[in-house]
Order: sequence, then structure tokens, then C-alpha cells
Amino acid sequence: MTAGVRHRGTNKGAFADRGLKLSLTPYFVAAAAAALRALGANKREAFARRFLGKILPVLVEQTRDKTTGMARGFSHNYLPVLLDKSPASLVNTFVSVKIEKIRDGKLTGRVV
Repeated sequence: MTAGVRHRGTNKGAFADRGLKLSLTPYFVAAAAAALRALGANKREAFARRFLGKILPVLVEQTRDKTTGMARGFSHNYLPVLLDKSPASLVNTFVSVKIEKIRDGKLTGRVV
């Protein structure tokens, strides 16, 4: 970083004006990144939990879930949903799915 670079909204600008360099350790960066990933996962799961017991429209995809082999799709608000069954005739169509549980961060449900 050069001394003449300004950083709006941070205190780095004050350090740069004095010719000082403010740097973060790799450990701090890794810890902060891990904390943000965990926060994102928690928020994603909390959002998904709001739909337990509800019926959602799900667009069924052709490919199956890699870990479970179950049919999969996405709800109208882009939540991944694993389906109990999915005949080939349902691929690329919207079906109503009753959400029953969360498995590995994905909603699972049955076609109603």
C-alpha cells in the first residue's frame, strides 16, 4: 500500500497519511473468514427452518443430490429441497412439496 492511498470509511487512511502501513496477520484473516462462514451457515439454516411444515412450490431438477441420491429442486426463494420421490415426468416442472425436515442444510419434503 502506498502512503498516498485513501481508504474511505476506515482508519487505514489516517495511517496511510502518516506513511504507516496497517496489515492484518494471516491468522486473523483466516479466523475472521471462518467466523463469517459460520454466521452465514447459521443464518441460512435459520431462514430455512421458517419453512418447516409449510408447502412450497419447487422446481424439480434433472440431476440428483450427489450425497443422498435423492431428487432435488429449488423453492421459489432459491432454497435447495430434496424430494422423497420424483418421477422423470416431474423434471423441469413446479410441484407442491410439504417440507418435513432439514438434512445437511437442505430442506427435505414429500410431493403432495
